[in-house]
Amino acid sequence: MTDLAGILLPTDVLGSGWFQVLAAFVAVNTLVYAALSLAKLFPRRRR
Repeated sequence: MTDLAGILLPTDVLGSGWFQVLAAFVAVNTLVYAALSLAKLFPRRRR
C-alpha cells in the first residue's frame, strides 16, 4: 500500500500547530455530539 500522508494537504500543513488545534477541536466536538446522541436514546428520569 502506498503512503497517503499529505495527499490533500502538504505534510508541513498537517504537522503545523494550528492544524493540530483544529483537529483537537473537531475530535472534542465529535465526542460531545456522540455523547448527546447516545443520551437521547435513554428516557429521562422522572422524580
